[in-house]
Amino acid sequence: MYYLSGKLDGEITYYYDSTNNKAQQELFKEGIRNGKSIEFENNTTNDTLIYTTFKNNKLDGIKKEFYPNNKIWRIIEYKNGIQNGTQKKYSLEGKIEMEISFKNGKKDGVWHYYFDSGLEAKLENWSEGLKNGEFKIMDEKGIIKMQEFYKINIPIDKHIQNYPDGKPKHITIYDKKGIIIEELSFDEFGSKKYIIKQVEKKKKN
Repeated sequence: MYYLSGKLDGEITYYYDSTNNKAQQELFKEGIRNGKSIEFENNTTNDTLIYTTFKNNKLDGIKKEFYPNNKIWRIIEYKNGIQNGTQKKYSLEGKIEMEISFKNGKKDGVWHYYFDSGLEAKLENWSEGLKNGEFKIMDEKGIIKMQEFYKINIPIDKHIQNYPDGKPKHITIYDKKGIIIEELSFDEFGSKKYIIKQVEKKKKN
């Protein structure tokens, strides 16, 4: 490691005791972490495990995490120490498992989760930490297990839960203000039971 006027300055390298492999490398400027920071695996190829970049001692830029075989596991975007941008996660085979995003540390945008087959398993819509849009869970055949809708964290429209075969199990209907106007359940044979029944307004002559 290197010092300038008593402060860490330049590239610093740590090593594993048992081998001559690198354990970690970091960049400092006048005692503050600035630039790349790399953690290494203690194997024959000294693979990279984590690659990050810092600005004024805070995570800033892309952080990459790897499987021991140097294959990418996760990519996260940071700005000024908080998540800002996309986050992607991959399987060992290189298939995408998750694609989500943040804005100033809050959930934001469309979130996707995937099965190994590539089919979508889960869908979410966020707006700066608030539910805003469709939320849905599917099985590996594409059958909807659950579906809900929100507007700025307020439940709206039809919310459904289904049996494994896709037939309805429970339905709740909300108005634009998030108030339940109708709720009903179904048994496995399709017979429905009203929990809350919507009252139809009579038309005036």
